[in-house]
Order: sequence, then structure tokens, then C-alpha cells
Amino acid sequence: MVDKKNKEKTQQESNLEVTKFSPNEQVLEKFIQLLHMSRKAGKLVIGIDNVERGINQHKCKLIIVAEDLAKNSYEKVERLLTIKSKLIKVGNKKLYGQAFDAMEIGILGIIDKNFAAGILKLLAE
Repeated sequence: MVDKKNKEKTQQESNLEVTKFSPNEQVLEKFIQLLHMSRKAGKLVIGIDNVERGINQHKCKLIIVAEDLAKNSYEKVERLLTIKSKLIKVGNKKLYGQAFDAMEIGILGIIDKNFAAGILKLLAE
């Protein structure tokens, strides 16, 4: 019975879609501007603990992960993800740290579905 549960869990994890974006500098600047707008609007959560809390409360619509995020942190977020949340990889920790005047930021969460849709549309260009 335990094996059956583990099997289902690994199948569920393998269905997780992670979209990786490599935008050019112009798109990256617009992306950072959108992140700043969402922060001013109170629709951005920063850091693993805040994102985890947002996922548990079913508020995070989009999770943005730095490409150089630690493996343990990445796996922690993967386990918590719901169907309504999307996970994307963009940029690195240093980029987000410079954008938000911090040392390094590895994970961000967007709470508002409109900001999330705007970011995904921008990065898809």
C-alpha cells in the first residue's frame, strides 16, 4: 500500500510543468518593472517562507524561481505547488537582489492573476 502511494506521488510530480525563459535585456527590464509594480500594489511576495505561506493559502498564482536557486528550496516549492499555480524559471538570484535592494532573492510569488498573466505574456514574446 505504501508503494502505491509513493508511485502516485512521483507520477504527480512528473506532471509538473516548469517553463524556463531566457528573455533579452529589453524584455528583462520590462519584466523587472512589472515586478516592481506588483510589489507596490502589494501583490508580490518575496522569499521562500512568504511564497510557501502564499501557496498554502492558495493565493500564489505564479511562482518565479531563479535559475540558480538551491536544490532543496526548489524541491520544497515543487512539493507545495497546486494546480492553480504556475512555476517559471527566469533570471538569477543576483538579478532579483539588485532589483529589490537585497543580497540575493531566489524565489518570488505573484498573488494577482492579472499580474501573473501580464508577466507570462511579456515573457512569451
